Amino acid sequence: MGTPQAAELAAVLTAAAASVEPEGSAGAEKLAVTGLPADRIGALAFENGIRLVYTLWPLITVALTVLPVRRRDV
Repeated sequence: MGTPQAAELAAVLTAAAASVEPEGSAGAEKLAVTGLPADRIGALAFENGIRLVYTLWPLITVALTVLPVRRRDV
């Protein structure tokens, strides 16, 4: 999993008891995460406004922007 906000995501996931290690070359902003299921990682990223980038092998890259939901008082 990659993100332009790797440091922020690593801090959030570590606080949630995941093990987080950089993956690939320096500056690649990819993380290897263990200890949390993918849906929980996505939920934590969403809750914290962190953008995740998924690569679908071999040719397609899909970028998902995760933005906090703002609720209006009715």
